Order: sequence, then structure tokens, then C-alpha cells
Amino acid sequence: MVRVGQSQTFRALARDQKNRQIDRELLYHWRVLEGSAHLEHIDAEIVTFKADEPGLCGWV
Repeated sequence: MVRVGQSQTFRALARDQKNRQIDRELLYHWRVLEGSAHLEHIDAEIVTFKADEPGLCGWV
């Protein structure tokens, strides 16, 4: 849960079929599917999520 006006960082962890972490040759693209929020650094491994209004957001 992120309060309005606050932010939260998230990190993508890519793994292969043997559960080994993959860290090379990756492309990232984060987006908010619904709700009132925005993301910073959408093309990076780590993204900052900022809540603009109360409510639920879906993101990938």
C-alpha cells in the first residue's frame, strides 16, 4: 500500500527455468494498467511508483 503523495520502489527480478537470476540483455517496460498513479524510470530494473489519488492501481 502506498499513501497518496508517497512513493514506493519496486525491482524486477528475472529468473530462468532453473531459478537462476538473469541480469544481462534484458529490456524493461513498466506501466500502470488502471488507477491514478505514475511510474518513474519505466525502462529500468528499478521503478518508482507514486500514488496520485486514493484508490487501487493495477500495474505490470
